[in-house]
Amino acid sequence: MFYGSVKPHITFRKRFIEFFNEYMILFISLHMLCFTNFISDNMIVFVIGYQFTAMFGLVFIVNIGNMIFNNILKFKVKQKKKRVQKAYEVRFNTHLEMINKLKEEKEMAYSE
Repeated sequence: MFYGSVKPHITFRKRFIEFFNEYMILFISLHMLCFTNFISDNMIVFVIGYQFTAMFGLVFIVNIGNMIFNNILKFKVKQKKKRVQKAYEVRFNTHLEMINKLKEEKEMAYSE
């Protein structure tokens, strides 16, 4: 609850991942209690083991998905930077060519 009110992460996605991981750790820890002598029926413990495994799988899938999503965003930003840099270089080179032409015209006008 403290973490939600302080909001150390700016984006909703980061806060969601953080909350998700915290709550899943809580639920997985609670499942660990069921593997002690607290529950005596082995069939129930067996089913709880599947739930335990499914929770680990869900945590794994969500976090790997988040990593893939972050890498895709980084790739898109790099591609956009390259396009913007290329356009800037074209405009800059055109500007330099124009300045060089003006200098040449001035030199020709002075030499005559």
